[in-house]
Amino acid sequence: MVFTVLIAVFCCIGARAEFLDEFQDAYKLFNDRQWEASGAAFQKLSLAAGGAELRDKCVSYAARAAARQDKFKEAMELSGEIEDPAMKAFTQMAAMSACGKNPELLEKFKVEKIDAWPDEIAYRGYLMRGKALVPGAEAISDLEKAAANCGADNIAGLDALRSLAMVYDSRGDRSKKIAVLDRAVEIGEKNSGLRGNEIFLTPALARAREAVADKDYDKALAVLGVMGQPKGSWTCRIEEVQGDLYTAQGDKSKAAECYRRALAEENVRDEIRKPVLEKLARLEVK
Repeated sequence: MVFTVLIAVFCCIGARAEFLDEFQDAYKLFNDRQWEASGAAFQKLSLAAGGAELRDKCVSYAARAAARQDKFKEAMELSGEIEDPAMKAFTQMAAMSACGKNPELLEKFKVEKIDAWPDEIAYRGYLMRGKALVPGAEAISDLEKAAANCGADNIAGLDALRSLAMVYDSRGDRSKKIAVLDRAVEIGEKNSGLRGNEIFLTPALARAREAVADKDYDKALAVLGVMGQPKGSWTCRIEEVQGDLYTAQGDKSKAAECYRRALAEENVRDEIRKPVLEKLARLEVK
């Protein structure tokens, strides 16, 4: 009898370990943006999940993977299978956000009590609703909560701060915009792996531009030094701001070098190259 019980226990442990391994594999596919494969994997896992909570998580990932493929109807149908009200609301918000349905998101979830959600999804709910409210002032509260409660999810934190900067910019509140951009730069200073990511480069470059406008050249150089150097459009933009800095300091030679390096980058759209060409032309005329 004891032997039979032990066999059952070890079988359960083995099955759980196998499930967790498969869950991690599916999660990696999701993080790698392999939406079709991850969606199929999570749907399969939802049938083997031991308990409602695990099943809800698997179905949520499957629904969100469907939404990332612009399969909104399928995503919403899957979300309807989720038992937990908070997880269901989160999943539906994620599907609406991914499919560009912000009006629908606000219509259904504008008064959703996100503060009652589990911490692991609440900050993301605030982020999605806040972004749907941009550029309105109503977005500020949600985005601040997202930034304050994102924990180690620095991508979400930067996304919230970037969106907050847009709100303050639209309201003409430059001091608050700069304060938010400084918070974003601080995240990049602490996390080198993010420095070449668009989610960091956008607010960082905006902060460098503001510093140049204020003639705060030390600050501008410091921010430019934190940024990574991805090839193409971003390096073109970074070199442009570096050139603007030298232009403001009166060093035309160094400014021209920066503008020329910017223009030497490949695969850069004309609308990004055009202002650089104009700035270089003005230097050469003078």
